[in-house]
Amino acid sequence: MLLPNLVGLLSVILLVVMMFFFVPREEVRHLLPFGLTFGFGTAIILLLLMQNIYNFWQFIQTDFLYLFNIPLLISAAWIPTVIIFAHWVKNEVSFMRLLVTISLFAGGATLVHYFLIANQMLVYENWSLVLTFTVSFIIHVVITGYLYMVGRITKIGLT
Repeated sequence: MLLPNLVGLLSVILLVVMMFFFVPREEVRHLLPFGLTFGFGTAIILLLLMQNIYNFWQFIQTDFLYLFNIPLLISAAWIPTVIIFAHWVKNEVSFMRLLVTISLFAGGATLVHYFLIANQMLVYENWSLVLTFTVSFIIHVVITGYLYMVGRITKIGLT
């Protein structure tokens, strides 16, 4: 096992650096409540369901900070991720590019799960990487739909 108990912290640091690289500071301030709700909030609910209630996942030594067996720093890593996603999708004016962006973020989440599994920090029980991609894709579609409904995404063409 590589970097036990530090993956969550390193993920937060890396993603915060990426967020400030890709997203202007004023927009980060504007999107922070959105990131807290759709990033951290969704991660906590998802982990509560998938790990604690349905036992599909089990994170092992990914964080040094847990609440009800939920790795809090891994969950917090979704705050900058969702802020970056919200910033990027506002610029996608074609349906196909939006679909690619959603797929890339869902693929990124799946890739992280793959590396955690390979590093023996995540165990699946009656679950698969395909299901991880599917759930992540659906979550990102819902986030995109919300952004569209509140006017953050104003125009999506079919090309």
